[in-house]
Amino acid sequence: MGKVTESEKKSIKAKFLEFQKKGLLSYGKYLKEQQESASKSESKDAYKKYISEQIESNNRRIKEIDDKSDEELDVTNNN
Repeated sequence: MGKVTESEKKSIKAKFLEFQKKGLLSYGKYLKEQQESASKSESKDAYKKYISEQIESNNRRIKEIDDKSDEELDVTNNN
């Protein structure tokens, strides 16, 4: 197997970030559905708090991926 070039590495990394983001977006959709379901019940206060924290965490992770993707584009455009 030959060496992996820098452009191949960047391409693979971009595909990985895209894959990761799609997963997080799907997870975010699931969390929103769970939050709506939990909001209909008064007995699920702890679960509502947990879901809210998970949504915040998921949004941070999506933003980190977006930032990484933007950095990759900047590096690619500068070359």
